[in-house]
Amino acid sequence: MGGRRYPKEMLPFIRDRCDKTCSQILKEVNEEFHVDMTLGGLYSYKNRNGLKSVNTGQWSRGKRTSPQTEFKKGHIPWNKGKPHPSAGRSEETQFKKGNMPPNYMPVGSERLSYGVILIKIADPNVWEWLNILIWQSVHKQALPKGYIVRFADGDKTNYSPDNLVAVSRAQNAVINHLGIKTYDRESLEIAKTIANLSMEKERRRKHARKRRNKDQVQRRDGAD
Repeated sequence: MGGRRYPKEMLPFIRDRCDKTCSQILKEVNEEFHVDMTLGGLYSYKNRNGLKSVNTGQWSRGKRTSPQTEFKKGHIPWNKGKPHPSAGRSEETQFKKGNMPPNYMPVGSERLSYGVILIKIADPNVWEWLNILIWQSVHKQALPKGYIVRFADGDKTNYSPDNLVAVSRAQNAVINHLGIKTYDRESLEIAKTIANLSMEKERRRKHARKRRNKDQVQRRDGAD
C-alpha cells in the first residue's frame, strides 16, 4: 500500500466480516469505500491491525485454514480403481510393452568415452570400461575399491593384458601431479613407488606439523 491511508471506518467494517474469506471481504471493502485495495494490500492491512479471517485461502503448516473444503476421513475418490483413458492422440505416442527406443544398444555394444572403450554389460544401461574387464578376467578378481586400470605405455588403444596395471586413485593423482611419463609396465611400477614415497613424505610432514602445533599449545598453556 506504500503508506496509503484508509478511512478509520474501514477497520471495524473489516473486523465485522472476519468470518468471510479475504476475497469476499476485499470485494465488499472496495465497493463500500470506493478504493482499489488489492488482495495483498488487504492481507497487510489485516496483519498490521491483528485481524484474522476464518478462511484466508492460504495454507500454513499445522493449521486447518479451510476445514469446510477438506477431504473427510474415509473419503473415497470417485475415480478410484478406474482406468485412466488416453486423451486425443496420446495413445499413439505411448511406449508399448517390449518396445525398444530407436537409440537402444544391445548388451555387448561398444562406445568410446575419453578415448577408452566402454562395453555394455547389462540392460537397461550398464556399461564398464574394457580395460577393467580385461584386467578382472586376467586376475580372476574384481578390481579393488578405489583403484583404476591404467595403460602402462600411455596408449589407450593398447589393451594387451601386460599393458594394463591396477593403480590406486591416490597413486594415479600423484603420478599425474608430478608429471611422470611411463612407457611400459616396469616404468609404471617405478612411478607407483615414487608416488608411494611422495605420499609417505607428505604424511610425515603433516604429522610433524601437527605435533609442533600441539607442543606450541602445551608450552603456551604452561607459561600461563
